[in-house]
Amino acid sequence: MTTAAATTALQPATASLSHTTEIQADDPQLHLLTAIAWQISYSALWNGKEFSPAEISAAKEKIRLFISQGQPQKTYSEYVQRVMLARQYIITHEGAYAPHPTRWLHTNNKNGFAGTERWFRSVEEARAKEPAFKQYIKALPEAVLETLQSDKAADFHYWRSWFAEHDAHATLNLFLSVLANCWGHSAGAGWRV
Repeated sequence: MTTAAATTALQPATASLSHTTEIQADDPQLHLLTAIAWQISYSALWNGKEFSPAEISAAKEKIRLFISQGQPQKTYSEYVQRVMLARQYIITHEGAYAPHPTRWLHTNNKNGFAGTERWFRSVEEARAKEPAFKQYIKALPEAVLETLQSDKAADFHYWRSWFAEHDAHATLNLFLSVLANCWGHSAGAGWRV
């Protein structure tokens, strides 16, 4: 396996640090969900790697196309959960990795995002019998979105505590990493999504 302020992308210090590029989208919600989904993908699969602005833009376009296939909030959640399943696979299988984002996101790459569909369906089937199954994976997209949109410390602390109380320390670390990757470099810069 190989809020208004929140929807405005701030200019990054450098493209390689922020991984933000503009997405041309008429729908601000779709723009926001796509930008956050990219940040989660980047943090989960490629944190610390540098990609060209063209690669980032192309990856975001693939993510936007996926999210726009259905009800955006629902497909955003599915997308993030599938990224989390891929991350778990990579962490637990020696030698497994995610290639460059556009290759991993290619619809024909069964060893990439496309291959996570059957895993997600399996998780959904398990949740039909046991609703709390892998609940932390389902919580992450909501946690990141809510924290970025509200920009309130109380939301951050709620989710940080929630992940810790549910013994989801790896997901808590990813949550913190995503927020760090979304935060502006200069004082008062705010979220960059």
